[in-house]
Amino acid sequence: MAGHDINYLAVSGILSRLGRASEKPTPPINIIGDFAAGSLQCAFGIMLALYERHSSGRGQVIDSAMVDGSLYLSSFIYKNKNTLFGAPRGKNLLDSGAPFYDTYMTKDGGYMAVGAIEPQFFNEFISKLGISDQIGPKDQFDVASWDNHRELISFTFRSKTRNEWEQIFDHTDACVTPVLSFDELSHHQHALDRRLLIQNQDESQLEPNAAPRLSRTSATQVIKCSPQKGEHNVLLSQEIGYADDLIQQLLDDNVLIGPKL
Repeated sequence: MAGHDINYLAVSGILSRLGRASEKPTPPINIIGDFAAGSLQCAFGIMLALYERHSSGRGQVIDSAMVDGSLYLSSFIYKNKNTLFGAPRGKNLLDSGAPFYDTYMTKDGGYMAVGAIEPQFFNEFISKLGISDQIGPKDQFDVASWDNHRELISFTFRSKTRNEWEQIFDHTDACVTPVLSFDELSHHQHALDRRLLIQNQDESQLEPNAAPRLSRTSATQVIKCSPQKGEHNVLLSQEIGYADDLIQQLLDDNVLIGPKL
């Protein structure tokens, strides 16, 4: 049965928890099922098997599936489905239900992300936002008032630009940050300090740097360029045993896309 990231999340149950209240489930970009639950967990399984082999001297089969991995990644949500995530989708603490854990539009159409969960962070948040005279520390978990709080916070954020709010919250413990685009990331100070992006092999574009980074055996700092469409089709066809004349015929008939022989 064919499937993609959205299907793995749907069957694992996690998709039912993603999205805002009173809206249909919203599939994220395919980083959960394909990359985190699929590729990353499979690679981790290979590492576990290799490590175990050092003590047993025996190999084994790694059974890695994206539905399994998606559910396992969501263990925290599953185990708290009757407590922390006991309310309907979009009504809980960490799924945009709480007004202090959400995104807000600014005056210039940008967005700020707010994650002021702990009391000390919430206190800093309402202080820097300038609404501490209307929402107090004891009001944070007054769920009945959350809609009113959200309305006030939304109205306040729309009074200044994203850059103005970024300057207000910068170097504070309010857990408030700008929502950056990929284009903005390349010149944001944090990205520069951490070298989040580095030039690829021919310096034609920036690529994400390796993570995590090891202190003694760091990753090679040269990233190959992303392949062009069909760039390796001829090479792969030769590796699986296709004769060159057949490959050329497939290229001529547009069955294969790639460089001519």
